[in-house]
Amino acid sequence: MSNKEAIAALALAQSQMKTPHKDATNPHFRNRYASLKSCIKAIKPALNDNGFALIQAAGKDEQGHYMQTTFEHTSGGLFTSKFYLEPEKKGMQGLGSAATYAKRYGLLGLAGIEPDEEADDDGNEADEKPAKPQPKPQPKKPDAEAAHDAAVREEQ
Repeated sequence: MSNKEAIAALALAQSQMKTPHKDATNPHFRNRYASLKSCIKAIKPALNDNGFALIQAAGKDEQGHYMQTTFEHTSGGLFTSKFYLEPEKKGMQGLGSAATYAKRYGLLGLAGIEPDEEADDDGNEADEKPAKPQPKPQPKKPDAEAAHDAAVREEQ
């Protein structure tokens, strides 16, 4: 069982991971974010195709409640990330919201990827828009010609 094999498989999986789309809106701040579903959809197939199981389990230790994300490889190698929960609300709803948040950020962090910067509201990344025409750069004048133009302007 080689950790080298697991590292090579993770590198390959990362090259195959998609970018999670910001498919949800935070009602309080009105900002868009990638939901847990979007993150799993973008990451898990590449993990599975390269021999990894995705495990996200809750736990509690002397520092508090946490969500641990693990990528476990068929070779026995594994990669883990522990994300401690800080619920904003008391009770199970607050703990559940914090757990979902921790799952998303644990998954993204361990995968080493970020959600897209541009919101793709309908997830149609395949529908590429035509590129905007870029202005053509003006050719630079040779130094002698530029000096002549500057001298002419000074005379005027």
